[in-house]
Amino acid sequence: MGQVSTAADVEDFLRGANFLSASGGGDPAVEREDLLADVDEGLDIGWVSLDEFDDDDLLFCACYSGSIAPESFADPSERAERLGGGRIVDRPLVAAVSLLERHLGRPCAGLISVEIGGINCGAILSAAAQLRLPLADADYSGRAIPELHATALDLYAKRVLPFAMADHFGNEIVVTASPSNAWTERISKHLALSSLGIIGCGFAALAVSEVREIAVPETLTEAMRLGARPSPLKSWNAGYACMCLWF
Repeated sequence: MGQVSTAADVEDFLRGANFLSASGGGDPAVEREDLLADVDEGLDIGWVSLDEFDDDDLLFCACYSGSIAPESFADPSERAERLGGGRIVDRPLVAAVSLLERHLGRPCAGLISVEIGGINCGAILSAAAQLRLPLADADYSGRAIPELHATALDLYAKRVLPFAMADHFGNEIVVTASPSNAWTERISKHLALSSLGIIGCGFAALAVSEVREIAVPETLTEAMRLGARPSPLKSWNAGYACMCLWF
């Protein structure tokens, strides 16, 4: 099990996740602030092995859909007010997971990330903490990806429907039928545009027995390991050892 309990842990995790992302997925500036707020709130932030779940538990994927290149640099809150409703939802991923639970009539046993790094990795870590749900130490890509159909979900022909979406402004949509994951991805991107740039998604409700067959395991643990900074004592010991060898 991995645990994030300090501000330094947040920075270590995001640093390692960014390395694994191959520099994709956007700058997790907002997600960093959310995780730091979660730490201050004393929430249980971390992840568990897929082995901790029962085979028939349902894991939901959750992520943001949209573009890291904004349609407009105008304040989206002002634009939302002109449309008739301002920002009322701080954590759209939390809202999307709850919407998918209501639609399915079944509880979510835990979450799994669609990718490593960028915005979505920090976002789902925070969402799991807010929902008091375990987060699986795995993801469906092993790096950051540009589109849903570049994941193991599509490679192994796993349908992502129903696909629940919620934005910052109280709009909620569930896609129940679509010809392909690529079509679903396209629809989510256009809905994100309508939601002034980004929308939270809950989807791919799969039994853990299926998830184990396709997910890339232990990627969150790997992110924390790669991002961890050596202590000054360890650095000094390493330097001293090199000096001894030199002389």
